[in-house]
Amino acid sequence: MHPAAIRSLSSAAVLVLLSLKGRRHQQPVPRTAARNSSLTPEERYVPLRREPKLFESLLRDEWLTSEARAVAAAAWEGYLHDAVVRESAGVYSFELFTEAFCRTFLHEVDNYDATGLPVRRPNSMNKYGLIVNEIGMRDAITELQQEILWPVARLLWPLQSTRFDAHHSFIVRYKSDEDPGLDTVRIKFQAPHAIDAM
Repeated sequence: MHPAAIRSLSSAAVLVLLSLKGRRHQQPVPRTAARNSSLTPEERYVPLRREPKLFESLLRDEWLTSEARAVAAAAWEGYLHDAVVRESAGVYSFELFTEAFCRTFLHEVDNYDATGLPVRRPNSMNKYGLIVNEIGMRDAITELQQEILWPVARLLWPLQSTRFDAHHSFIVRYKSDEDPGLDTVRIKFQAPHAIDAM
């Protein structure tokens, strides 16, 4: 894919693109630990996590780009950094995650899939995906949302962005033989006021 095309996608979309480059070697996950039905899937997944740091904070130096840090710092100071690119009317982008984060995150998603724990799909259109809030990442993504995304959004949409108060965070997998009814690939970060990161 052309670099300009990748730039127009959200960071979540970049994660999906990386996952389509080929299957990674996975370590088997013990299924016995996933069978305790008195706990929620999120609780049952805790001892099976591949990278516990993902569930603590996404604001690590090795996971956020220097561009993302500069964009957030400028936004907290009250101005929009030059790295924020207007892709089209109401659509903006900047590089958020490093490749190291993307690899780590995708390995974690694969790890969850391998456990056999229940998976609730992100929406009615996509049969292949995972709501990452429901595997224990809600707090880490909330921190990212409040510290990095919200200060930028309040500058871009001052009337709508009084504060982010929720998120539905997920990853979607697209393959040519899966979900064939979807005409176009659309991947979005859903936030209050339906801000679309595509």
